[in-house]
This record gives sequence, structure tokens and C-alpha cells, in this order.
Amino acid sequence: METVNKILIISRYRFWSYTAGTYLLGYLLGVANLNSFISLEFLVSFVYFLLPANLFLYGVNDYFDRDTDVFNQKKGTMEYRFKLADENFLSGLIKICVFISIIFILFLQPFLAKLTAALFTFLSYFYSATPLRFKTKPIIDSVSNVLYILPGIIGYLQTSTTHPPVSIIIGLWCWVMAMHLFSAIPDINSDKKANILTTAVYLGKSKSLLLCTFLWSVFFLNIYSLIPFGLGSALIIYPLIPLINLVFKSINLTKTYWYYPYINNIFGFLIFILIVESKLNG
Repeated sequence: METVNKILIISRYRFWSYTAGTYLLGYLLGVANLNSFISLEFLVSFVYFLLPANLFLYGVNDYFDRDTDVFNQKKGTMEYRFKLADENFLSGLIKICVFISIIFILFLQPFLAKLTAALFTFLSYFYSATPLRFKTKPIIDSVSNVLYILPGIIGYLQTSTTHPPVSIIIGLWCWVMAMHLFSAIPDINSDKKANILTTAVYLGKSKSLLLCTFLWSVFFLNIYSLIPFGLGSALIIYPLIPLINLVFKSINLTKTYWYYPYINNIFGFLIFILIVESKLNG
């Protein structure tokens, strides 16, 4: 039971929906018939993005982030903190996840989905791992978080055989870049102590919040008109949150960040319902 609990913590179960939920929405957007969900292809892919993908992504992060995690206050409370006694366990998990990822890539169809999954695996590893370690390179650290929308593109490719509209990809890419940057702001002090130069460290808190506001505004302008019943207009909350944090400096930004899993899951669920309804009525 202790091992299962450790796996759940390492995989950041709060964030499972960022990969599995994205895959689900992408798959759903592309299907012509909801019966397509009754398939081995969907089941295998959904399970992969639910646990193995997250275990790999965050396991690699925990393994290579020992230098910064020493100073990171959320480690050991909200997230797993690496322990030397766990080194072999974590290393073994990563190797198993690499094997599962290779099998998954070989399983995927069409070929463009294979390439997208390979890119997801590459970015998941080298975001944290040396020698590339994208998280230590300003701008590239946020740009490389495109990995979080790749599961959705894979799902869409499986059911429509083409990629989603470019405007949607741009909007969602801006969303994940802002999400990454916002999450890095509370870590500015710990990253400075570990001599890690992230976009948030490079820009500082205020400029980072301004950039988050801009990126989420681009996301909003690209996406809101595509979502019916006024729900799209509610997405304005994304650029408003960093703007409010910028104006009212007394707000605890770390606490604000932990509201995002709830906000993202609520919007994701509502969009899921709307898409299902449109497919049933269409």
C-alpha cells in the first residue's frame, strides 16, 4: 500500500487530467460517432496518459530536480520530495515508464500520432533531465510545455487523421506556456538559490505576471468564440487571475496556483459535456 501511495504522489494525481483529460477532449473532438470510444485504441491511450505518462514526466522531474527541491517549500507537502533511499525505486520506475512509452508509440496509429507521442516522450524527459534540461533555459522552459497539449493532438489524430485547427493549437500552446510560467513564479527564490535560471527568475515576479496575462489573453481570444452558451466568455478568468495578483500584491500567489487544478477540471468537464451534447445532436 505504501508503494501504491508513493506512485500516486510521484505521478501528481492532481494533474492527471492535464494529460488524460486533454487526450479525452482531443479524441472526442475528432470522433464522428461516440461508439468510437468502445475501442482498444482509446482505452490503451487513455490509461497511458492517465498514469504511466504522468509517472514518467514527474518521476524524471523529481529525479533530476534534487538541487532545487532542497529549497522548494511545496516539496514534501503538496508534492513528492526526493529521498536518497528512493533512488533505486524512482530510477526503476522511470525505466519501466520508458519501456511502456516505447510500446505505446509502436501501438499508435496513424504515423503522425507516433511522431507526436515520440515528441511528448522526448520533452517529458529532457524538460528536467541533463544534458538539455529545458527547465534551466528561459523562454524554452515555457515553450517546451507544449508537451501538455500533445495528448489532445494525438487523440484528435486518432479519430480525424489530421491535426486540429492551427488557431486552436496556438491558443492552447499559449495556455500551457502561461500555466508553466505562473507555476514557476512561487519557485523563484528556490530556483535562485539553486542557480537555476527559469523564465520566471529571468523576468522577475511582476514581468512574469504580465507575460502570463498576455499569453492567457491570446488563449482567450483564440478559443472563447468556439465554446457555446457563454462558457467561452468565462475563460476570461485566466488572464484576469495574474492581472489581479499583479495589482493586489498582498495576495498569496502560491495559494492562487493551487486553485488552478479545480478551475481547469471544472472547465474541462463542462467543455466535455458540451462536446458530447453536440455529437449526440449532430
